[in-house]
Amino acid sequence: LVPTPTKLLDGEHRDLLLSNRRLLDADVLPLVAVLPRIEDLAEVDLSENGITDEAVVPLMRKLQEHHAMTLRSLSFAKNPVTSRSVAALVEVATKNLRSLSKLDLTGVPIGKVYPSLGACIGAHPSLTDVSIGDTGLGNEPHIAKQVIDSVISNTRLQRLDLSWNILTHDVFMILGKGTADHGQLKTLNLACTSAKLDMPYPSMETFLECLAGNQSVTDLDLSSNRLGPKDCLMLEEACGASKRVEHLVMAGNQVGGAGLRALLRLMSQEDNAFAQLDLEGTENFGDEGEVGPPRLEHQFSPCDPTGPYLLDLALPFPRSFLRLLAGVER
Repeated sequence: LVPTPTKLLDGEHRDLLLSNRRLLDADVLPLVAVLPRIEDLAEVDLSENGITDEAVVPLMRKLQEHHAMTLRSLSFAKNPVTSRSVAALVEVATKNLRSLSKLDLTGVPIGKVYPSLGACIGAHPSLTDVSIGDTGLGNEPHIAKQVIDSVISNTRLQRLDLSWNILTHDVFMILGKGTADHGQLKTLNLACTSAKLDMPYPSMETFLECLAGNQSVTDLDLSSNRLGPKDCLMLEEACGASKRVEHLVMAGNQVGGAGLRALLRLMSQEDNAFAQLDLEGTENFGDEGEVGPPRLEHQFSPCDPTGPYLLDLALPFPRSFLRLLAGVER
């Protein structure tokens, strides 16, 4: 076997970019030892390896001691670390890593330190890109509400990845209102986050309703959330009101023919920025007719919506449908 030197040590680079190299603690610890001799380290990417707390914790200490002012990007995503590493990160980032702008913890079980991490992200002066997908955020809904409230309060955030965390309708409500009030967030990934639980509607519907107030998000990923035609109708109303979303990912949902028509009507609006729709892996494009709340006479049709309806305005979809039907500007 011929060892391959890292770019960090070849005299030309000042970043530690070792993603998906099958590295173990024994491979990373020697690199940690030489970090004090490296100047202006800006990026550390150790994602998709096999390193544990035994390497990450001393790494965080060295970064704190020698690169607190220069580090811009940090990732140890998809490694078998525990909350111990996250706790070390929170301590260092809160006190020292004030120039850090990108943080990727995808696939890391954050556990009991989540409230501290959320507070750290919310108050951090430089973070603009945060990925905490598949980290167990939804395991305890009361903690998830606190964390989302903290994270979305960071007015500098431009990209947020919450994918593969199952969130309740209360958490989505906080996220939706925070997104509506946010002025900088451009990219939001909510793939596989919606749960039905024991509720009469998917938990994401509370978020979809709030999208009407969106002032900044242009790239929205809602893939694999079991969203159906009714949810597409909500998107038509909300995104039609905000006119901000440019790229929408609906892959892996059960859009149906009626849902597809709703999204195409949204795309056809002349004053709307909506230009790119990803439907890869969507199911059931059959012509099952239009969807809407229960109607006393016959099925809803956007070409002729006249007639009496039964609307339970305690639920998100009937409220959105009423606004769409009445042409209410928000």
